[in-house]
Amino acid sequence: MTSHMSTRRQGRTQVAPDSLIPKTQQEILGPKSPPLLDDSLTKNGPDTEKQAEIDAIINDADDLAMSSGPDSNVDVDDADFADNEDEEVKRLEEELKKAKNRKAIKFSVRQDINTMRVNAPSTPVGKLTRKRPNSESKTKPLSTKRAKQADIGGLIANWKPLVYGNKTLSTSALHEDSTEIEFEEIAGGEFEQDVVKEVMDAERAGKSHKNEAHTSKEVVEVKLEPADVNEIANEERETGKPAQPKPRATVKVSDLPFGLASDRNIWNSAVQSSLIEWSGSRAQQFSLGSDPEFRPTLRNLWNEHLAILPHLLPNTIDAKGQTILRCDHPAINSQAQTQIRNYRSKVGQRGLQAVIGYLQANAKGAEAEKQLVVQLRHKDSFIYEKPGSMPASSTGAFRGALIMRTFAFYLTWALDAPTIGEKLPAGALALATTAVYRALDVCKNGIPASDQKTMPVSTRPGRNTPDSFNEEWAPSCQRFYNLIIKLKDDKWDLIFAASEGYIPDLPNAGAGPALKRIRAEAAAQLGHWQGSLGGGRTARTEDEGETIILSD
Repeated sequence: MTSHMSTRRQGRTQVAPDSLIPKTQQEILGPKSPPLLDDSLTKNGPDTEKQAEIDAIINDADDLAMSSGPDSNVDVDDADFADNEDEEVKRLEEELKKAKNRKAIKFSVRQDINTMRVNAPSTPVGKLTRKRPNSESKTKPLSTKRAKQADIGGLIANWKPLVYGNKTLSTSALHEDSTEIEFEEIAGGEFEQDVVKEVMDAERAGKSHKNEAHTSKEVVEVKLEPADVNEIANEERETGKPAQPKPRATVKVSDLPFGLASDRNIWNSAVQSSLIEWSGSRAQQFSLGSDPEFRPTLRNLWNEHLAILPHLLPNTIDAKGQTILRCDHPAINSQAQTQIRNYRSKVGQRGLQAVIGYLQANAKGAEAEKQLVVQLRHKDSFIYEKPGSMPASSTGAFRGALIMRTFAFYLTWALDAPTIGEKLPAGALALATTAVYRALDVCKNGIPASDQKTMPVSTRPGRNTPDSFNEEWAPSCQRFYNLIIKLKDDKWDLIFAASEGYIPDLPNAGAGPALKRIRAEAAAQLGHWQGSLGGGRTARTEDEGETIILSD
């Protein structure tokens, strides 16, 4: 297949004009001039005699060429040219020898004149000046700077002993010249008595503890929270004591800028369900509040479902008495983030309930529960509808019964959301898978005693425990999300169909508005079947043959 770039480049091969082709250096300089045919140039100009001989030779060659012509039968022998060249070379060599002899004669004459001189000239005649300095010239030149004097000028000799004196004075002289100082003892005072040993040990121990406190490398977590400076100043001015931190105000549903009580139903059925449906498509399920699209999405949902009501004015007054847009009220964002956190916590609870119910139905005793958990966690077998010994032999990825039962909780909100996004809920399926994965980790040693129905509620641990469904499971959620986004659309149809069958079995706590509707439809369908079949069979019994089995 041809790429777009290859298609664009076809038919566009052109030759650049001559004006755009850069010329080489040889073309810029032009053809080289022919070399000189002779050495007739001298210092005072051309040598007329030699030039006349060269011109005569050239004229003779031209006459010979004109007389013979291109069609003449004159035989030309290469030996003739060779003889002429040899003669010319010999002649030039003889002239060069004569020139050297003349130069030697001149040099000898100069030497004789120098020897006959009484006073030698300032500059020797035959000496050549070097262009480059020799090795001797590399030495540093003589400095014109005045040398520093060793001693201070203007002083008499042996001035140091007079100024400094004799350092080696005798000991006796020192004792004679020294003056004894007597200290007067003062009776009483705070430090008159010696300190007891126990007191000294206690003081030293206290200093060592202080040093340890100052040199401690423990990291102290500091949490900064917004505060009203004027309010703190007024409190300190009135009480005369440092202001104490105030407990963080909890935003409730009643703090939302509603106009009527019926507006709350629109918030739950339209705004909240659409927001949870939108959250199902996000990858970061444990940090939805910091998602850059969270505030714009929430604002659009408010304007779409509540701002259109005639009794809600576009502006409102916040807690500080300032006029703001109703859709930008701080209670809207705070309450929406609280509901998103509650939804995520409920997903974790549905996953734990699904795993505990499965272990109670298929294992007897703690050891059997451990073995079953090991089988489900082996190579993530719990995510498959029909797990095999290896992932390659497993089928039905992310359609395991535990995941489908947990994912059904998300569908109770998304099925009746009036505003539905275009993206598939890969994040919601990854969150349900992570909830089951975390539940299997909690039950790796069997069902915990805190989750047993026989344990009293008063002795159960609090909400925030090491096994809580919090941000520590975000990496696992991201790992599952990266696999889920590769699923095709036809696989999603199977996931939705398998998960919707578990919606009627979900508890009412935290479920969306679709649960009530589906249960009403199931009850009507059940009444229709009982009327046609004469009773005796339930809808759930009809679906038992289609229940997905995780393992054999």
